[in-house]
Amino acid sequence: MTELRNSSGDIIVGQVYETKKDLKTKLGINAMKKFFEFKVKRSNKERFEVGCVDDGCMWKLSREHALELVRGSTEESYMSLPSYCAMLEAKNPGKYLGTLFVATCKDGNNQIYPLAFGVGDSENDASWNWFLTKLQGAIGHIDDLVFISDRHESIRKAISTIFPDAHHGACIFHISQNLKNHFKHERAHLLYFRAATAYCILEFDCHMVQIFKVDPHVGNYLHAARYEKWARAYFNGKRYNLMTTNIAECLNSITRDARKLPITNFMEYLRMNILQNWFHKCRTEVAKMDSHLTEWADKLVQENNQKGLSL
Repeated sequence: MTELRNSSGDIIVGQVYETKKDLKTKLGINAMKKFFEFKVKRSNKERFEVGCVDDGCMWKLSREHALELVRGSTEESYMSLPSYCAMLEAKNPGKYLGTLFVATCKDGNNQIYPLAFGVGDSENDASWNWFLTKLQGAIGHIDDLVFISDRHESIRKAISTIFPDAHHGACIFHISQNLKNHFKHERAHLLYFRAATAYCILEFDCHMVQIFKVDPHVGNYLHAARYEKWARAYFNGKRYNLMTTNIAECLNSITRDARKLPITNFMEYLRMNILQNWFHKCRTEVAKMDSHLTEWADKLVQENNQKGLSL
């Protein structure tokens, strides 16, 4: 949620704050500026209500009521859901029940940005085909395109069908979790991460020899997972430093609270607070750039130059 701005700086009907603490701070500042006093009538996780210290005054502020004014009630949202879903289905035939699909990228400034969102019934073949088909329609053909995901079979099949020329790698963190669940060798786990992030095949092979010595079962498991899927040294595309699906998990974390909203409000939250606001902020920052490189890339080049001069 974002705070609605107004020129006077007052608290107005319809304003929404990220936390109760932010609201209390703003309320305290306004009380000092306007020379009035208030008392807290009720305060808990779900409700924050204050009123005038004068019992004869009818003024009060209720966070619960304010949120309902902005979001609308649950009943109203579900009443509008049929027409909302009808519009979605007219553009994207299918079911929209409960699983959030996310595609994320990193830009030239090494920052995460959301590429696409979708809502499907579950992680199955039909849902992933639908989502990736919509994604393909949005981004078109991209040379040397790389996908990094968990090892869900529906994802693998959908990518191979809809993006047949793309490279598909596995998240090394998800594989490590499987290793921990099936094998109890900490030494093998450490060697696995070293092997996964090695840049050259010779270094990778040395780590794998050690893994097989520690536990042949771990070595066989990693071999069955196919080296070219999780090892940077054997990957056929340009994977760079994108070894996990952490960037997608970051967006999942950002939207965790918003998922408590009714479905129509949640979709509007994604559109306004994630996509629209995010890209507006990035465009504003880019407009301030005065070099051919992004701030992150320029800093990296300078650091590498300094390292080179110190040799």
